[in-house]
Order: sequence, then C-alpha cells, then structure tokens
Amino acid sequence: MLPPPRLRRAFAAVAVLAAAVCCLAPASVSARRVEFTEYDLPNGLHVILSPDHTVPVVSSYVLYHVGSKNERFDRTGFAHFFEHLMFEGSDNIARGQLDKLVTGAGGSLNASTSFDRTDYFLNLPANQFGLALWIESERMLHGKVEQIGVDTQRSVVKEERRRSYDNQPYGSLLEELSKLVFAGSPYAWVPIGSVQYIDKATLEEFRDFYHTFYLPNNAVLSLAGDFDPAEATKQIEQYFGPIPHGAEPPRPKITVADPSAPPPGRKPMEVISEFPYGDPSKPGNNAEYTLYGQRGATREVEKQNTPLPASLHAWLAPKENTPDARALELLTDILANGRSSRMYRRMVDGEQVALQATAFPYFLEDGGMVGIFSVGVQGTTLDKLDELMRDEVAKVRKDGVTEEEFQKARNQKETELASSYATNLSRARGLANAHVFNGGTDAVNHELDLYMQITREDLQRVANKYLADDRRDILHYPVPAAGK
Repeated sequence: MLPPPRLRRAFAAVAVLAAAVCCLAPASVSARRVEFTEYDLPNGLHVILSPDHTVPVVSSYVLYHVGSKNERFDRTGFAHFFEHLMFEGSDNIARGQLDKLVTGAGGSLNASTSFDRTDYFLNLPANQFGLALWIESERMLHGKVEQIGVDTQRSVVKEERRRSYDNQPYGSLLEELSKLVFAGSPYAWVPIGSVQYIDKATLEEFRDFYHTFYLPNNAVLSLAGDFDPAEATKQIEQYFGPIPHGAEPPRPKITVADPSAPPPGRKPMEVISEFPYGDPSKPGNNAEYTLYGQRGATREVEKQNTPLPASLHAWLAPKENTPDARALELLTDILANGRSSRMYRRMVDGEQVALQATAFPYFLEDGGMVGIFSVGVQGTTLDKLDELMRDEVAKVRKDGVTEEEFQKARNQKETELASSYATNLSRARGLANAHVFNGGTDAVNHELDLYMQITREDLQRVANKYLADDRRDILHYPVPAAGK
C-alpha cells in the first residue's frame, strides 16, 4: 500500500529524519496541457484515453471508488486487503501467474489503497497494451475470492503492517493522527486496517465486498501512451463491454463542520478521551458523519522503538480541491516544508533543538487535516518542541507571510505542477483522479490557475480560520524511560 505522493514524501522524511531541500524555482515555468478524450460504456465504466507516441509504452490505470472509508466499522482493512487479493488471479488467470504475465511481456505493475480509492496500474510495451485490458477486465469480472488466496494474503497483510507500522519509529503516526482528528467517522481508521478484523472476516464477507465495489459503474479506466485510440476503443468494448452494470455502491456521507462550531454537547477545548465511531449495528457505508476534531486533545503515544522525542500538531481542514485547502497547502509549505521553511530554520538551524521539522497537508475526498511535525534532538523536551511550533503558527496568524515567502511557495507549486504529468502513468493517474475527485477530468489543466488565484491575504485568513489554538490536536511520542 502506498499513500498519496505528497504524504509519502512527508513520512519518508520522518522515517529517515532527513530534510527535504527546497529551491527557488523560476516563475516562468508552465505546465503542458494534457490532451485526452473520454466516454462512458453502457455499463457505467468511464474511459479516458490520452495517446502520446513519444515512446512505445502504454500505461493502464484503473481506479475503483472504494477505500477504507467504505468499510464496516468492525471490518476495517478490507479495501487494502483487496488490493492484495486482486493479484491472486481470476477464472482465466491461474494463481501466481498475473505478475508473470506482465513481467514476461516486459512490463511492470503495482497497486495502492487510500481512504477514498483503490487503484491498479500496469506499464507495458505498446504492442502489449491489449494484455493490460484483458487483465483488468478479468479483475473486474472474474476476480478470484477463494479461501487459499484469502489465507495467503492474510499473512502478507500482517507482515506489511508489522514492517511499515508496528516496527518503524513513528510508524503509527498516521494511524494515531486519524483516530484523533477524524474521530467519530470512517476516516478514523487507516487503510492498513486491523489484523483482528481481517482474521475474523469470513469468505462470504470478502465476496460481498468484491461484488459491491468492484463494478464498472464504480471504476475509471485511464490509458496513456503509444496506442491508436480507435483500436483502443474497439478492444475496451471487447473486454469490458460484457461486464454487467451493478447496483450503486453505498457511500458514507461525511462533512466537515465549520471550525467555529463546537460539537453538539461539548464545550470548546473539552477533551474527549474516547470518541465513539457510532452505532456498531450501522457500520459505515450510507451513514452520515460530521467531522469536528477533538478540539484541544493531547495524546501520548508510548512506543518502545521511539528513539527521540517527537511532537505533531494537527488541525481539521476542509476537503480536497477547495480554495481553502489549496491555501492551507501553500501556507504549510512556508511553515515547515524544506530547509528554508520557518520551522526548519528556527528549530533545526537556529535553536538546534530538532533534527527534523516538516509539514503535510492531507486532504481527502470529504475532509482533511494539516499537520506540522518535529523530531527533537536528544535531551529536548516535548514542551520545548510544542512551544516553538505554537509560536511559529501564532506569528503566521498575527502577521501573515512575507512577499518573498509567498512568491517562493507559488514558484514551487508551479514547478511541481509543470512536471506532475510528465510520464504516461502520472498522466493516466491524474486524469482518472481528476474525473472522480476534482469535479471533472479537465481539472488537470486548470490546477495551476487555481493556485495562482490565492493571495497572501488568503494565507493569513486560513491560518486564523483553521489553525487556532483551541482547535489544535497534539500527538506526543515520548522517549521510553530507561529500564522500561
């Protein structure tokens, strides 16, 4: 399982305690327009075609609109489990042969799961692009959900959790943060899920999940690279056309409360030690949830493998692809993204109390959070880290950002977007995600314009709206005492 690229970069920095280098980018960079055509099959499958004959390679990307938020409260981890299970084979692909078919044809393949999506991607030589279509149609119509595959993947998922979460310093960061900030909603658990629920699940439950979400009307097929659109259209109809339309999948309804509105029955700054997910007899799916955040909670995460003290400050934020989310993204870049950011210069270079200071805005389909994270040097107290982090946020709220900082953040975003669709796979992925989550496929060609509309005043406004002290949640990773 791979998290979204931006969060992956942030947590990679945390894991190795290495600082990312931010450079000033020229303001003259511009993104190339992404050309595409799109249409729907009668069964509801949305198809996006983006031919490019630069190199003889084709990337296939299939996005299923199902992630961990679609799981039952008592069956977390299903979406991620299916990411693995769909490599087991199909009615017409024997177990263990799917990878060999692709690599034997000179290609590569992978998949990922997040809170909102599960996706599968293949890269193949241009003369093999029909193989990608056949494999993905087999996954969609004839996926194998058998006991032997379920038992095999249970072991794989358990090992992945141990390796990536349980045995890594600060590996539980996202899991603990989600429980804190997204309390009371299906965003409160992470895609890796809980091993106990995967162990409890029956074969029939796995089959029900497959037949509920792995449907053409819940998927997007995106092709990018060296192919003939007419031939691709013909083969897509051949492979995917016979797959029947399914019932509309159930979806939870999640909204973010206005930051100034206290949760019903709670006073501002009241800390809730245990926030229930809801009625277990109605787990997820079509239920309705409102995100409030904990509003002032501090949680200690005691792990024996914590080498240095670390603190994370987080706030509930709006959902992705909203003006305020984009403004918060630029603001957190200025606060704590790279060596020239405010937090890094003060905490690492200046006062030398931290080895790492970083930020990650994490925006989802129905909600979001922003966080700033610091890892202290040996002997630094958590109180000291908290003091400096609070102070830097307070300065932004009071005085805003400088013109130099603002222009640098804009330049960095411009450079990032200019290269974001440089490969076939990144283009196929971007187009599919824009269609499902950004209000339309052509959103990939307007991202930069939306960021360029943000003003310095917007950054100070969102700082005051979302990053207030009484809406901050804190995670502490204390170093275990000697002998414990």
